[in-house]
Amino acid sequence: MSRLRSRVRAVRLFYSLFHLTIPDSVRSEVLQPGVPLDRADTLLEQLSLKEFAEQHPQSLSQGQKRRLALGAVLARQPQICLLDEITVGQDPHSLALMLQVLRQFTQYGGALILTSHDPISATALQARQIDLSLVA
Repeated sequence: MSRLRSRVRAVRLFYSLFHLTIPDSVRSEVLQPGVPLDRADTLLEQLSLKEFAEQHPQSLSQGQKRRLALGAVLARQPQICLLDEITVGQDPHSLALMLQVLRQFTQYGGALILTSHDPISATALQARQIDLSLVA
């Protein structure tokens, strides 16, 4: 089970930024054990969060927290990423940043499984779409 857990990471709709230890900054949320500093800073830059690196995670907006949660998960370089409504609350610019990071993740061999009410995001990610309202 721990082997599977190391390859699969998830971001839930109501993702909690707090774990067993409480991070004191946005950077420390992404800079987890085994994550190089340059990787953490690159993700913060890609997700337009670098200017908040030294702030407490709870000082961020809900959209920024969602981007931080995505960065924290991707920093661990999982093979599979489960995403629940990851694009909710993003302005067009932030949404574009998130989609670019997710496309990059898949281009390097990562797999995404996501739930979304946003067909535009699913299309932008070239995702195979399953309409659950049609499943009986």
